[in-house]
Amino acid sequence: MKKTFSCLLLLFCLPLLSFGQQAWNIPLSLYNKTVQLNPTTPIGILVEGNPIAIANAAKQHGGFLRYNQGTICSVQILAGELVAFSREEGIVRIGNAPINMQPLNDTMKVQSRINQVHSGMAPLSQAYHGENIIMGLIDSGIDFNHPDFKDANGKTRILNIWDQRDATGTGPAPWNYGTVWDSAQINAGTCLHNDLAYYGHGTHVSGIAAGNGQSVAAVDYSGVATKSDIIMVALDFNGVNSPVAVADAAAYIYDRAQALGRPCVINASVGDYYGSHDGQDLQALMIDSMLNTQGRSFVCAVGNAGDLKMHLSYPLSTDTNTTWYSYSGSNIYIQLWADTTNFNNAKMAIGCVQDGNFIDRGRTPFSNIQSNLGIYATDTLKNSAGQRMALVYKYGSIQGSAYSMEFNIVPDSGTGYNYSTLLTGSGLFHCWSFDLYGNPLPSSATYPKIIYYKNPDTTYTVCSGFQCSNRTICVGNYVNRSSWMDYNNVVFYDNTVTAGDIMWNSSVGPTRDGRNKPDITAPGANTISCGVISSMASIIAGAPQYVGVGGFHVADGGSSASSPCVAGCAALWMQQFPNANWQDVKNAVTYCAHTDGFTGTALPDNTWGYGKVDAFSMMTNCALATHDLNISNENKFHIFPNPINNGMDFQLNFGEIISSTHLEIFAVNGSLLFSKQILTGENSVLIPGHLLNAGMYFVRISDEKSSRTEKLVVE
Repeated sequence: MKKTFSCLLLLFCLPLLSFGQQAWNIPLSLYNKTVQLNPTTPIGILVEGNPIAIANAAKQHGGFLRYNQGTICSVQILAGELVAFSREEGIVRIGNAPINMQPLNDTMKVQSRINQVHSGMAPLSQAYHGENIIMGLIDSGIDFNHPDFKDANGKTRILNIWDQRDATGTGPAPWNYGTVWDSAQINAGTCLHNDLAYYGHGTHVSGIAAGNGQSVAAVDYSGVATKSDIIMVALDFNGVNSPVAVADAAAYIYDRAQALGRPCVINASVGDYYGSHDGQDLQALMIDSMLNTQGRSFVCAVGNAGDLKMHLSYPLSTDTNTTWYSYSGSNIYIQLWADTTNFNNAKMAIGCVQDGNFIDRGRTPFSNIQSNLGIYATDTLKNSAGQRMALVYKYGSIQGSAYSMEFNIVPDSGTGYNYSTLLTGSGLFHCWSFDLYGNPLPSSATYPKIIYYKNPDTTYTVCSGFQCSNRTICVGNYVNRSSWMDYNNVVFYDNTVTAGDIMWNSSVGPTRDGRNKPDITAPGANTISCGVISSMASIIAGAPQYVGVGGFHVADGGSSASSPCVAGCAALWMQQFPNANWQDVKNAVTYCAHTDGFTGTALPDNTWGYGKVDAFSMMTNCALATHDLNISNENKFHIFPNPINNGMDFQLNFGEIISSTHLEIFAVNGSLLFSKQILTGENSVLIPGHLLNAGMYFVRISDEKSSRTEKLVVE
């Protein structure tokens, strides 16, 4: 959904601790969240290490191990025990707290060819609406009173709501926080949950993924998987359990689906722009581990920061380069991330420049990453007269294959100053911050050092964490529509956008380690979906142009709206192939995407991914290979080399064929470029390179029983 980032505040209020250095194993963001709490407050954290040792350590510090996925554990301890707990044996690392986890938010079904699937158009043998699929939603909540989430008899389609923020009831085991309600309580009217805290964000998202549209007969406002059952987790965005909230939510939903013996798609239209952006944080790795089980898929929104200069990266040099961060009355939090192989010769400091006349006021001493690893330290930033201007708390750690360097600047002075990162040496880093300086820069005559200034940019704006995992499906946002019939039956026109084009604020990749994101795009901006019923009267009174016919739906959008469209398409496909794994689902979404004049054909890229989601093509052209096909084993069908160089002949290898098989190569627009019958006993074929220009192609090999499709990239 639409989000104004200029008003976001990072609330960091570290106490004035004693200066010096302390050995540490806690990310600064997590410590900063817990230090403000009552020491007896239970908190949730993610910990990597030996699960038995971690469970024993948690008991020693007033807590317990909730559950684990391999070596990654969800643990509850007391806030005041965090430091002591972090020093226990068996702990490899403790996960970051999200800095600012937030919600990310018709013709959608026409654009994505969902109507053809709903109607069972040939060659489909039946209609698909997501029957027997669990649609899991990790969001702000859901209005369970909305008719679009009920069946024809008025009974709820929602199996469970776990509100992680609600303390009035009992939470599910083994998590034991929040309150969970089941369908019987919802039908009986004893469920106390509402979706008002974030203005119905989760309700709008749920309607796109699974709403059946029965509240309004005159217009079709149904979503995608209209007959799926729903499990909603209302997320603890920034509370004491926020470090584990998304992973806990995913584990709860998948566990419920497994207990019911049913396939499950999860949609998470939430995200945090801070972090490593490599999919190697503990929360992402834990979700990856959950996806080892068949019948599961995880879909998420890319984010809505594509127009914001919130990313900073440059190769270091012997010059001292600088970038400013605006001070607006709250502390300034900065994270630097770098590969452990490419930052060892960097030196860093924090400086201060007076705004307006651009006079340097001072800086902290330079230090390297090694001297900060595992050390919680405090630097004092002083001016030339020796007066203190700010305290700078800092902490360095190794997170997977990356260095993380955190700074929290607590200024003494009022407004009128900008603070800066100063870097020299060699190496490469990435930084994401909403405090990056956005005002016009001074001239070199006013500030000679401006020649060493490094500007932020709008690349790498994809949300961090699970969005950057290889196993999840990360979705970008293109404009669904530019006009619609409003509540008063008047056509409303949005002249600021073009239907079908990428939305101007859809976040872009790549990931920090250079992989393409998003994976796919879908209609998002200006999508009409369910609104919270209790708030509809006020919206109709104040902005009827954003209310759909009948008064049950609102027009909104963002990557939050595009993600549930793809989650719904995945649910339709999994109804056809309930035993598919995450890779099968992702292949279907990406390999069967469609392209047009907006996307171009030089895909995948970091704006469109593989193109636009196409449900009908998924259902008809991306069938899951069966074991009846000799070539269905992945080891018996591979392309080598891949990617290939433009104009280069290449060999396609596969297992020995015991029956006649057909080979085809398609362009992303579906046009057939190469076709050859493979005879019994053959196991390879030479493809002339001159047939394929740079871009992406699909190689399909099939017999009369089934087929298998693989991606081929020509560089």
